[in-house]
Amino acid sequence: MKSERIIKTLEEKAGLDPKTLIFEPEKAEAFIEEIEKENRNRIAFLPVKPDWNEAKKVFGYYNPLTGLFYPTDGLNVLLNAFCSLMRGEKDKKYFIILDEMNLARVEYYFSDILSLMENMWKIKEGKIQRGEVSQIHPILDACLLSKPNFPQDKVDQKRAEKVCWLVEKKEECSNCAYHPLLTGEKLEVDKKGDIPDEVKECQPIPPKIAYPENLVIIGTVNVDETTFSFAPKVLDRAFQLEFTDVKYKEYLATKNITEENPFYKFVESLQTILKTRNMHFGYRVIDEMLKYLKNIGKREDKDFDFLLKSKVLPKFHGTEEQIGDILIKLLAFCAGKENYEVESKGKDKDQKFKEEILNEKDKEGNWWQFSFDKYKSIFEKYFESAQKLWQMYQNMKATGYCSYF
Repeated sequence: MKSERIIKTLEEKAGLDPKTLIFEPEKAEAFIEEIEKENRNRIAFLPVKPDWNEAKKVFGYYNPLTGLFYPTDGLNVLLNAFCSLMRGEKDKKYFIILDEMNLARVEYYFSDILSLMENMWKIKEGKIQRGEVSQIHPILDACLLSKPNFPQDKVDQKRAEKVCWLVEKKEECSNCAYHPLLTGEKLEVDKKGDIPDEVKECQPIPPKIAYPENLVIIGTVNVDETTFSFAPKVLDRAFQLEFTDVKYKEYLATKNITEENPFYKFVESLQTILKTRNMHFGYRVIDEMLKYLKNIGKREDKDFDFLLKSKVLPKFHGTEEQIGDILIKLLAFCAGKENYEVESKGKDKDQKFKEEILNEKDKEGNWWQFSFDKYKSIFEKYFESAQKLWQMYQNMKATGYCSYF
């Protein structure tokens, strides 16, 4: 892995394992084993919420009534990464994972991090190369205690006094990894210097933080009407990776589902049709379908019909130009024509469907204006889905737009 600054924003397909995107496959298992031993220290998973609009959501907050700082897992990992860098461990990576990072405006809640990334702390020629810092609490000449990890009634008074003295008196903790954040002094890499154990238990929070070069931030992204787009300043600092390839064959093989299985053929046909417009579904949908089939204990056409209508069609919405061809192909699929090709011209498209699917070569008028009930026998295989698709196509022709709901 490279050690330069990076935010990996992933436009993810459900169920895709991000580990395979970050690490070389042959190194993945060893890395996962290493990470799992100290998971809480090196990985923070932060589900982003729509109300995130300031840095406190990422780092935590100071409560003047209690005198404590309440950090997030993200801040703890950032500080752990900083301490690791102070020990010269620039190749030991730490991770903050933002799930659904664009449910809120990234440039709002992530503004401090974006600034720090421009000038991060690095190791150069055996010395710490200082970068920018950002203030996170108002007590500029001392670290603050965060909520202790042990019960208050069991804290030894003398030990507690020692902890408070160490974190409040910066001149007494010159060997602490946070010392340069309090004083602004330069610091050489010290492979022994860290934070005293008794202080570490109380999670001291320095007044300022920095972005160390061994910290990696990963964000998962979905782009739809419920999320926000990214400002150029965010994209400039990020590597965008888009994933549209769903390896359903390999995935089904892990579930012991072979090509002879009706469900395999069902998924394969739908993936082939939907991929032409990048509307194909991912692993989460496949898992949900398998759970349903397992619960009902059978795999008949009416069960696949239910899955098509309830798990695939609800996501459909758009204009004729966007999804018109897909609706026709799916109607043909419901009639048992899995490899149906749609004509490029509108009139030819409708005429071909009327002749080849509905067997109405000589009937006048547009097929979508016909009564669906007359063609029940044609769409017997997936009747419920075909009826819904017919209705959606009618709405699209009438208004120029259609959706499932």
